[in-house]
Amino acid sequence: MNKYPFSYTLLFLLFSPFILSAQDPDDGLLIHYPLDGDVTDASGNGYDGTGLNVNFAADRFGALDRAAVFDGNARIELPGLAALKPQPPLSLSSWVYFENLPAAGKAILSTDFVPNAYFGLTLSLDTQNRLVLTMGSAQGAMTFTARESIIVGQWQHLAVVIRSVDDISLYLNGCEEIFSTGNPGEAILYGDGAGNLGRANAGSPPQVNTLDGLLDDFRYYDRALTMEEVNLLYDQFYTPEIDLGPDTMICIGETLELEPATPLMDYTWSDGSMGITLEVSETGAYSVMAETEDCQIIQDSIEVMVGFCDRCEPQVPNAFTPNSDGRNDSFRLLFDINKCRITDFHIKIFNRWGEMVFESTNPDERWDGRYNSNSMPSDVYVFFARYAYESEEGSIMRESSGELSLIR
Repeated sequence: MNKYPFSYTLLFLLFSPFILSAQDPDDGLLIHYPLDGDVTDASGNGYDGTGLNVNFAADRFGALDRAAVFDGNARIELPGLAALKPQPPLSLSSWVYFENLPAAGKAILSTDFVPNAYFGLTLSLDTQNRLVLTMGSAQGAMTFTARESIIVGQWQHLAVVIRSVDDISLYLNGCEEIFSTGNPGEAILYGDGAGNLGRANAGSPPQVNTLDGLLDDFRYYDRALTMEEVNLLYDQFYTPEIDLGPDTMICIGETLELEPATPLMDYTWSDGSMGITLEVSETGAYSVMAETEDCQIIQDSIEVMVGFCDRCEPQVPNAFTPNSDGRNDSFRLLFDINKCRITDFHIKIFNRWGEMVFESTNPDERWDGRYNSNSMPSDVYVFFARYAYESEEGSIMRESSGELSLIR
């Protein structure tokens, strides 16, 4: 896949052509076979196909009888009309599912099938199971090969865009995959055959190959699709989005780890880093972008504010057991010394009759449950505390109070 450095300018340039020039993917159709249980042409041109030994099975969404099955003996024949043998620009689009990939017979389709000859357009796979487009030419066959191999047992979207005989794009699952080319001729050479789905000429010299798998949603255009339109046709089961969450605030001295809620492999952050996460500790706007498996650029941003936080709230136990077992034998307000520094402190503890049984100005001093050297009984006591601590905004005064259970 192509990788792009992060840039708002680049994103604008990437998306602007789509905004200005994107067409309806149904425009310019010569043939559209949805293959929803038959071979009727949905383009409005009336170019219905002829199904030979073709059955139907579930499509990529699991809908029954919505994809054509090819078992090596089946094929769909297109009308043998001159209108279906155009010169560029033209495009092809289809979903394909290979049941297996034998050494031979890895054909997909041909727009002008003539045995032992290359005419029109042929889509097949090479010995490495890569998508190959072959075009008939007066100079011989012109071939264009994709980078990635087809995967067995998985629906995949194929698209061919021919702007001219020497300006061609192959797409596999929305990503441009063109790798190598032959010697382009001046025009596509056609014979007197008819197009076929599930059968094509492939190999050298050409031989008849057939498809063992399924096809769905075949489209044939007399214009060149844009990259954006290819991606519209490649409508995988969801459109992933990056989500950094809502704008947020962190406390001075804290660090926030930003992590996109999207299972993608490669990210580019606004600081140029490319890790899965980004740690931030300063006020600012942070952005991340990624390229999806179908070569779409997605992004999100978040505003992070850094400010003063009142982090000097004490932890207050609500009970203690002064039985000298070394566990929870005393009571005090617990402050996190890493988050605040106490500058003033005063606590008083009273019994249920209002008698003060403990008093201290030392935040580290503990009440051990005794008063005048006498152990106080199990009961509920009340405490009142005032304390001050330093902050970025100066000295802060706070109060805390509550009930405390002494248990023996």
